[in-house]
Amino acid sequence: MFWAVDVDDEKKQAQAAAIAGAAQSVKPRGRKAGPRRGMQAQQHRTGRRRSRELWRRQAKAAPAELACEPAARSPSPAFTTRPPTPRPAPEWRDPQVTTVMIRNIPNRLKPAEMMQLLDDHCARENRKEKAGDVPAAYDFLYLPMDFSLCCNLGYAFVNLTSAQAARGLHAALHGARWTVFGTNKVIDICAARIQGKRALVKHFSNSTFPCATDDWLPAVFSPPRDGAADPSVAGEATRVGTRVTPATPLPATPRAQRLAGKPVVRGRRQRGVAKPSSATRCM
Repeated sequence: MFWAVDVDDEKKQAQAAAIAGAAQSVKPRGRKAGPRRGMQAQQHRTGRRRSRELWRRQAKAAPAELACEPAARSPSPAFTTRPPTPRPAPEWRDPQVTTVMIRNIPNRLKPAEMMQLLDDHCARENRKEKAGDVPAAYDFLYLPMDFSLCCNLGYAFVNLTSAQAARGLHAALHGARWTVFGTNKVIDICAARIQGKRALVKHFSNSTFPCATDDWLPAVFSPPRDGAADPSVAGEATRVGTRVTPATPLPATPRAQRLAGKPVVRGRRQRGVAKPSSATRCM
């Protein structure tokens, strides 16, 4: 009988030891036991320490105003988006092209706004000018207008002072989109048929323009305009051609009223007023 009791005690002790060994062998879930976890933690602490030290060195080396203020991005061009990249090179036969034709212009753009676009471009080019570069400037501008509809014909002629400036204008505006008047037109710049300031002045000197303002005539600038902020430095405009006052007032069509920003007056056409032909409509 005593022998049976001893056997039962030994069985219970063996079972208790087995349960205790199993409990010690079970590893907690979600953790990586062993030396690898310790090495990773040490490397993480070392990396954070090094990054803090590097940041402190940079903060001491850089001025306070540069460390606080982020780098300012240059504003977008006037009236247009930035050109696509890569920028295509101009396909001109003559490498000395200075007079270009800008096409796909919004019809409601005025000559003063076209001048503002060119001034903004020249100012940008001259700010990033390097040693030995020719400054960007222009000395002739003509935006043909439809006098009956008070809008332009969709193209303009510009003469730059150098071939390098003409290529710079092509690189900055060719392929860009307009951001005014809700148009989706893409700017296209090509070489003009008449090259040079003298040839342009000779071509338009004998022309007559039946309009009410000199702002719609071809303009020659002396000295050339280079986008200077000071108006006294900018070249004064000398008009080319002869302006004549129309003998009869031009018909106030609904489209002309809309383009001029006036309320549209619709009704029966007056007698004796000719209907504008298709040749005088905006392209």
